[in-house]
Amino acid sequence: ACCVSWQLAHGDGIDVFGHDSNLLEPQVANDFDDLVARQEDPAIKGPLQEIQRMVGLSSVKESMLLFMSRLTVDPERKKHQLRPLGGNCMHMRFLGNPGTGKTVVARIVGKLLVGMGLIRPKVAGTEESNNEDEVIFKEVSRSDLVAQYKGQTAPKVRAAVRSAFGGVLFIDEAYSLAKEGTKDFGKEAIDTLIKEMEDN
Repeated sequence: ACCVSWQLAHGDGIDVFGHDSNLLEPQVANDFDDLVARQEDPAIKGPLQEIQRMVGLSSVKESMLLFMSRLTVDPERKKHQLRPLGGNCMHMRFLGNPGTGKTVVARIVGKLLVGMGLIRPKVAGTEESNNEDEVIFKEVSRSDLVAQYKGQTAPKVRAAVRSAFGGVLFIDEAYSLAKEGTKDFGKEAIDTLIKEMEDN
């Protein structure tokens, strides 16, 4: 279900579309700088520059290089009636210790997806928005998804997912959904989330 993994702190490498991290940090920085310099659309260049200004995060920058490459190559492959390199799945995992910038990077990626036209934010009172500066970023945690009583968790999860249509649903500390216990409905939340991710 999750197609992209962004490692934000102290890891052996990154996991993006099943690739291993082979690039050296200076090479990643240079390649990322080249990617930013090539962009002409300010709606795409702006979010990339925000990531560029962040110190370190070479694995995030490498992930972004691979992500942008796939999004650039797939439409060209389609024009030539070739199979895409990956699915159109935009589900992502942001991994890292507390305080490493997971939420900040997720917000920037949301802006980037809007800039690329992959997300079209909705505005209150209208069905869709053409305002690329507006990103709906809905942040939820365990308490927003898991109910106290049987049968109440799945509707809460579905409501959270639907409220983020046209934007980004960010589940903070998603690991907390997997608590052990017979009276805990975290597993129901996870099962419902997986179904929603598959369907949307």
